[in-house]
Amino acid sequence: MVVALAATAVLSRCGPSVESPAGLLVTSGGSLFELDDAGALQPVDKAPGDVRHLAAAGRSLVVLTDDEQVLSAAAAGDSADGLAWRPLNVALPEAGFTTGIDVSPDGGSVAIVRGHDDADRLELAVVDLATGAATRRSLELAANGPPSWLTNDEIALEVVGNDGSAEVVSIGVGGDGDGMAPPDESRSRGFALAAAADGQKIALADDDAAGVVVRDRRSWWAGDPGESEVDPPAVDKAVQDVAIDADGTRLAVVYAEGDSDAWTLVVDRLRDGRWETVVSTQLDSAIPPTIDWLE
Repeated sequence: MVVALAATAVLSRCGPSVESPAGLLVTSGGSLFELDDAGALQPVDKAPGDVRHLAAAGRSLVVLTDDEQVLSAAAAGDSADGLAWRPLNVALPEAGFTTGIDVSPDGGSVAIVRGHDDADRLELAVVDLATGAATRRSLELAANGPPSWLTNDEIALEVVGNDGSAEVVSIGVGGDGDGMAPPDESRSRGFALAAAADGQKIALADDDAAGVVVRDRRSWWAGDPGESEVDPPAVDKAVQDVAIDADGTRLAVVYAEGDSDAWTLVVDRLRDGRWETVVSTQLDSAIPPTIDWLE
């Protein structure tokens, strides 16, 4: 059961030109919610239950349930209400656990990562949402989080480095990318990465910055720390999940409240070159919440 309380929307002080937080999808307590124009969480009508992971892009939505069923739906507009959800026949490896999913920018494919507690190995499955056809690749890397599409042909993977630190690598998955090329390791360190639609702007929890940053992807990958003065407002809590919208102007972050079932969802908006918080919402969920923008 989910409890979404104490939603504090401060949109009124931002002016009417600021785009609303509507369209952010949130999984909490196994249920699917969507933020409305006022920044309040509303249950999504006819959504699947027992949802553990969520991803959305290109009007395509995909969820993975507690029993590891993968379901997809296509949205014609800005709302996730009343969609027709259909199961995808995805044969996940029996061993291991799913660390996360992500939908490609064009809405055509979903990436699924499986990790293992007892081995530095992960499996990446890329499934075509129209046909159900899947490609798979096994990598000798320890999974540390969900995949994140950088382009329709390239995926970022969160992994654990040899020194135990959080690292990000990228691999090609078809098209212009070479699906068998070795992973390209970033020179910066971080986790909970999310990319804007064009893959040029990324948001993530950066180790050096000790918080969530929004950066040019290629500069960050090369080890450039970027400009700290334009970072989103700092929150002194552990980052659980990050989502940035298609044009890179709306940012959502889920923060953990220690080891409890309490979480804080914060939405920031980029205005006049500065990030400002427009919504802060408390969640109560035994399962870590996941977030993504419906666009």
